[in-house]
Amino acid sequence: MFDIPRSAGRRWSRHDQVFKDLIGGFLPDFLTLVAPEPAGRLDLSQWKLLDKETFTDWPRGRRRELDLLAEVPLAAGDGQTALIHVEIEARARPGMGARLAGYHMQIWLRHGKPILPILVRLRGGQPDVRLEAVADTALGLEILRFSYYSFGLARCRAEDYLAKDQPLAWALAALMSRGSMSRAEHKCRIVSTM
Repeated sequence: MFDIPRSAGRRWSRHDQVFKDLIGGFLPDFLTLVAPEPAGRLDLSQWKLLDKETFTDWPRGRRRELDLLAEVPLAAGDGQTALIHVEIEARARPGMGARLAGYHMQIWLRHGKPILPILVRLRGGQPDVRLEAVADTALGLEILRFSYYSFGLARCRAEDYLAKDQPLAWALAALMSRGSMSRAEHKCRIVSTM
């Protein structure tokens, strides 16, 4: 695999935890920013974080923990719920869509509820929010297509997110492109919005 120095791994895991806590604490804001249409079908006044444990090769595979898994009631008020699955990636890596698809299948088998999958890329990948997909076409025809929201922060325009109403957008703007702003202006704008 990758040869990552031990200290670098600890630094990224701490960084990862900060984003898990941030998104977990501001889940309604996050969903409104990233997936407004599905968010409109949810009752964002009520939600709870779930146990994130899953396995890559169930039942004996290597233990993997999902970054964030939350349960949110549907807005229809009929008692049904949906799951929000968020994976946070420090750097864009190939194959993440296929990995998300595997997680999605395992979550579906365990819970049997609608799932909204979201990938957050702190560095690399396409900027801003977009719908991405991976497809199984190995036999010539498309057997399976898996779609997910992807949110690439690094090359987003910070100005666009500083103009939004959600405090989470302002915090995420710290990792975005400053554009024509100087480093000092970028920091001041972020602090002044909070």
